[in-house]
Amino acid sequence: MMVGFAWQKGWLHLDLEAFEAAVTLNGTAVAMNRSAFALGRKLAVEPEAVLAVAGLSEKSVEDHNEDVNIVGDRAVFLAAYQDQAYAGHYRAIVDRVANAEAASKGDGTIARTVARGLFRVMAYKDEYEVARLYTEGSFVRSLHDAFEGEVKLTFHMAPPVLAKRDKATGHLRKRAFGGWMMPLFRVLAKGRTLRGTRFDPFGYTAERKTERRLIADYEALIERLLARLTSANLSEAARIAGLILDVRGYGHVKERAIAAYELKVAAAMHAYEADLDLAGYQLRKAG
Repeated sequence: MMVGFAWQKGWLHLDLEAFEAAVTLNGTAVAMNRSAFALGRKLAVEPEAVLAVAGLSEKSVEDHNEDVNIVGDRAVFLAAYQDQAYAGHYRAIVDRVANAEAASKGDGTIARTVARGLFRVMAYKDEYEVARLYTEGSFVRSLHDAFEGEVKLTFHMAPPVLAKRDKATGHLRKRAFGGWMMPLFRVLAKGRTLRGTRFDPFGYTAERKTERRLIADYEALIERLLARLTSANLSEAARIAGLILDVRGYGHVKERAIAAYELKVAAAMHAYEADLDLAGYQLRKAG
């Protein structure tokens, strides 16, 4: 798919017919590779169309979620991610938002936004989650579906505990790990109950501390929004709650996104709370 994207952008000087012939001659997952190449080309010129097909665009997610229980689906995921108590905590917060929004005559937009935003911060991808996703079954099944015979695996990762930093940028550098990681992943996946506890060996890194702080900060933000929620500021509350959805990526990319997000929230909340204070003052003065 990346080759198709690069070819369409003109970054690769590649004979299209020769490339497709090589894919066919190779005989491995021919249909899948041809489809991926075509999707990569389309992604270069019509990204929204491809993202919609993949269910990754914000609009497609929102449209799809009109007909499904988005809270229930995410709670199921969080139970597998951590445990039932974690999922229950998620449900309780979203329910509280939904009740407060209903009391202010809202249409559910804030609750849906919080359902997405809170899930985003609670389901951060750490070492335990990477291990779980590799070993829960679908990854191995996809390998068997795409390839025949033995498969040699190489994982390129930059775990904060093991990765070294680039001397020029200070960013963590990825390193290659062999297929021997799969048995280790199975053990690591079972250790996810340690996540966030004093016995979590990964929880002492700056990156993991930031992830946990982001959850607490977002929950505190929700409480501040609800404390001053009225029928007049429903749309602004939803907008502020949705700012967290701009936080994406990993490592230094996510660090920059978090810094930008926190600046936006600080400015937005200053105006949100000041507007209500002003409205209250004017009401008292008029009375």
